Amino acid sequence: MNLYAFELGRKRHLCFSELMAILGEENLVEKNNDTAIFKLDLPDPEAMQNRLGGTIKIIKILDHSKTLNDKDLKDPIQKILEKDFHDHEGKIPFAINILNFKNPR
Repeated sequence: MNLYAFELGRKRHLCFSELMAILGEENLVEKNNDTAIFKLDLPDPEAMQNRLGGTIKIIKILDHSKTLNDKDLKDPIQKILEKDFHDHEGKIPFAINILNFKNPR
């Protein structure tokens, strides 16, 4: 199981209700005004994105940090890049997002 953050669309309450109906309340880890985090086994996030009407994007959470200092961020990012892109050539397709949550598990 992995953690996924769902960025809620313009109609946040409707979008969140849709997520709860499809993904289940038991899988909800945390929610703030713009994002909901669920613990899921999601084999095809693109297919899920196409199915959802109000979700802007689905973000797979690979790691988290309690602080925003360079040391706490650099090492986990380097490990993820080395692990997932060790045999990749050219540009690496990835993004880093900073989400402010109390306790993503």
